[in-house]
Amino acid sequence: MSSLLPSKPSRLRRLAATFVLIVASLGTVATSDYEEPDGSQLTGPAVTLAAQAPRSQRRYVILVSARNEFEYLHADLSAELTATWKPADSTPSRGPALRTRLTQVEPEGDSTPDKSVVLEWPGAAMDATPGTLSLTDCENAMRCQWDVVVDLELLDDIGLDSVEVDWKLQASITVDGTVDDPSAFTVSISER
Repeated sequence: MSSLLPSKPSRLRRLAATFVLIVASLGTVATSDYEEPDGSQLTGPAVTLAAQAPRSQRRYVILVSARNEFEYLHADLSAELTATWKPADSTPSRGPALRTRLTQVEPEGDSTPDKSVVLEWPGAAMDATPGTLSLTDCENAMRCQWDVVVDLELLDDIGLDSVEVDWKLQASITVDGTVDDPSAFTVSISER
């Protein structure tokens, strides 16, 4: 009885199998360059802005500690902000404008572009997220620390009205692939 499959693979089939193995190996090497330890998040009480206090600057510390020295670490900080206009009377004329920004102050770094939003509807929460801040990279260390400021400012005179801003900060880090155990890192955010 004759077999339907050849007993030896053809040269083309061997080359294709070798190519598939090489591509798979490269994919494994490329994806193992980085380990991602858990990040951290912090949510706090709402910030209220009004005519007598139209601006708020909150300072936070992002701290990464490791059991062993690492070669390279990159961190990103995002702030999820929602703002709600609270009118003092039932017939507001127009909604106030709010500006938000994240800035790295120590070590001195970048800031996100200003984000300005007009709160058009009383009582409706609006997204006022300024974006993600890429923090200064950290090399050859066991500890990294960044001080950042969340800046909120009303751009209009709002009379007796107020604006309430709910917020959540989230830090995420990417560490050089020489780290075998992402749990060897701790990430924290605290208010200064």
